Amino acid sequence: IGGLHSPSQLFLIDPAEEKPSWRILNVPGKPPKFAWGHSTCVVGGTRVLVLGGHTGEEWILNELHELCLASRQDSDL
Repeated sequence: IGGLHSPSQLFLIDPAEEKPSWRILNVPGKPPKFAWGHSTCVVGGTRVLVLGGHTGEEWILNELHELCLASRQDSDL
């Protein structure tokens, strides 16, 4: 779900919760460029890697971004 005009928000779900629900994760700092069609994976349960993506109909990104979740605080959610 998504596409060229989808929002650039980061969502988090904890499947270990009794009733898991999606939450918006507020991350400080400058976010990566808007992209869609990228690949994302979680490494070791604490790091999120985002590779590639498209910025438009013909532009393909060759970028790798990392987000560390280990230091996040619940007050940042």
